[in-house]
Parts: sequence; structure tokens; C-alpha cells
Amino acid sequence: MQFVVIIVFLALASNVIKVIVKNKNKRLEIEHSILKDEIKLEEMKQKNYILETEKLRLELKQVQGISSTKDGLLNLKPIEPDPQLEPNPIQFK
Repeated sequence: MQFVVIIVFLALASNVIKVIVKNKNKRLEIEHSILKDEIKLEEMKQKNYILETEKLRLELKQVQGISSTKDGLLNLKPIEPDPQLEPNPIQFK
């Protein structure tokens, strides 16, 4: 009788362990996916920073090239951002 109880207990315990391991693997896969997305986001931020820095450098070069006098700087029109480059707002459904 005790032998049968031990076998049943081991069978149930092995199933519980399988479920726990399976859930842990799923969680690790989700965390891995999140980390990959965060890396992509950081890469995009870095590229955006480089592009904005280049834009500011070009604007500074333009300002310096126009004139170094006050009259030349006062007549300078600011560069308008390209509306196609502006991000669209996030819409929640």
C-alpha cells in the first residue's frame, strides 16, 4: 500500500515540476524578447541623437556662414522641422 502511495506521489510531483519548469522557460523567453526590444530602442535613440547633433551642427554652420554681425543674425529665419520626420502620436484603442 505504501509503495503505491509513493509512486502516485512521485508521478504527481514530476508533473508539477514539469509545469513549473515550462512556466519559467516562458517567462525567460518573454524577458529575452523585452531585452531585445530595449536594445533596439537604445539603438534608435542613439541614431536619433546623432541625427539631431548633425542637424544642429549644420544649423550652426549656416548661421556662421550667413553673417557674424548682429544685423545678419537678426534677419535669420529659423529652420522649420520637416513635418514628415515628426513622430505620429500614439493612439490607444
